[in-house]
Amino acid sequence: MSDASLRARSTTEIVDAAFTLYRRDFLQYIMVGAIAYSPMIVFSLLTQSMTGTGQTLTAVAVGIVGLVIAAIVGGAVTRMGADVYLGGHADVGRTVAAVLPRVPMLIVGALLAMLMVVPGLVLLIVPGLYLATRLFGVSQIIVIEQRGAIDAISRSFALTKGRAGHVFLTLLLVYGLYFALSFGVTMGLALFGSTVLQTVVNSVLSIFCFPILGLSALVLYYDLRIRNEGFDVEHMAQSLDGSPYASSTGHQRA
Repeated sequence: MSDASLRARSTTEIVDAAFTLYRRDFLQYIMVGAIAYSPMIVFSLLTQSMTGTGQTLTAVAVGIVGLVIAAIVGGAVTRMGADVYLGGHADVGRTVAAVLPRVPMLIVGALLAMLMVVPGLVLLIVPGLYLATRLFGVSQIIVIEQRGAIDAISRSFALTKGRAGHVFLTLLLVYGLYFALSFGVTMGLALFGSTVLQTVVNSVLSIFCFPILGLSALVLYYDLRIRNEGFDVEHMAQSLDGSPYASSTGHQRA
């Protein structure tokens, strides 16, 4: 039977736990995604109706809006998932209030990670994939451990040291499932020949599927902390000690 208990997991168990967390608070995750992605859908549709300079400027705006949305949704999924995974309850209002101040740092962290990963993917695919594997936990660390972007990058490298294969296989499984579904939907929509329909359906698909990617990364993050730092025992001790911050986020500020 599926469970979302705090323990070390195999690759398939991590993805299974992510689905369990998703099903448990499905409507809350969809609510956050729907609110955040609405502007993206509008911008994307506007781009299709424009030509020339207007289309280029709108496309740039879409990219910027997309980056902000990814930061908000990714941060919200991480925070809400962490609350539930550590024994708390999902609360959209509390989650958004906690994540919004971290959005600028999440954007900086994402940009720095991209600057490190993209050249590796362009020049030699293997180094890019390796760096993406080592940097997978940057956003989780920024949200949960309240660290800065550069510190989060260093921390992600430390967490994944000696565990890169485990991390890569987990990410390969969850992203493989996502891209297979996305490819199937795209091929099916191509039969209708409507770019508007493709834009809307792909956006809806992102709203429904993005939380799974984020929750898988979250469970993987805690899995590494359990394996490397004995976090499960530490969290139990902090919970018995009655630390509210540690209970809700898994990190206790000094």
